[in-house]
Amino acid sequence: MYKSPVLPKPVSEYDLRLLRVFRTVVQCEGFSAAESELNLSRSTISVHMGNLEQRLGLKLCNRGRAGFSLTGAGQQIYDAATQLFASLDQFATAVATVAGEISGELVIQCSDDVSLSPHIRLPAVLGKLQKQQPKLHVVVDVNGINSIEQMLLKDQCHIGLFPSYRQIEGLQYQSVYRQPLYLYCGASHPLFEMAEERIQDQAVQRYPVVYPGVEVNARGREQLSQLNRAARAYHFDARMALVQSGGYLGFFPADYAAPWLAKGKLRAVQPHKRFYDVEYSLVTRQAAKEQNKVSAFLAIWQALHS
Repeated sequence: MYKSPVLPKPVSEYDLRLLRVFRTVVQCEGFSAAESELNLSRSTISVHMGNLEQRLGLKLCNRGRAGFSLTGAGQQIYDAATQLFASLDQFATAVATVAGEISGELVIQCSDDVSLSPHIRLPAVLGKLQKQQPKLHVVVDVNGINSIEQMLLKDQCHIGLFPSYRQIEGLQYQSVYRQPLYLYCGASHPLFEMAEERIQDQAVQRYPVVYPGVEVNARGREQLSQLNRAARAYHFDARMALVQSGGYLGFFPADYAAPWLAKGKLRAVQPHKRFYDVEYSLVTRQAAKEQNKVSAFLAIWQALHS
């Protein structure tokens, strides 16, 4: 039986620690998965959860053979805790801004090999950003376009770098560069040794092609509609594995394909007509919660790209 709440006002540091444990358990969907995240044993997590429930006077979750699940009260406490920690983060950001410093995380999500593209110059931007804001913890990761869009809309990341096939309300797009993707085959493919003038459209259209599995522009759709789409791979490295198998054709940017071409492991197929352009954009959320971090990044970005 749970007693009336004993959570003090104001909330103590101990309560915040218990709430952080609770939040992590919910995000990990159970005690076992939270062990490595919290670096605590399951028994210790169980004690912390029991103490939190006792202090709140509420049962927060069910655990047992049926698995982990939140109670109705637990869901409400989780939502309130999420808001609480978001407010604490905003306060810390505001203090740092007043002091002229930016801290916390700056999350950058890139599509595929964009992070090392010479057109984007991300290493140069990050180098200057580190010198200007040494307390800013930069997180750079690779993700699918749809996932990056959702993370931006939910304020889970600050900067997105990816091909902009569409414009989503609530996001801002800055065109960075445009480049063509050409059709290639690997060294063990039947077309590899064939002279360009002997390659017929019917032959190209017959061979299996690996496609990206995401929305592409009209020109890309036109190109893919003419071909035998037989495999799907989003990331260029995964796509290249299929092409290097000798069983598939695939589209790649010229700068990505260049090292493979130099080694004699790749060739372009009908490059005069088997290509489509892709426009890459830097994408941010309109009215982002941590606009100071976005602004710090964009100021350096624009200076380097002017």
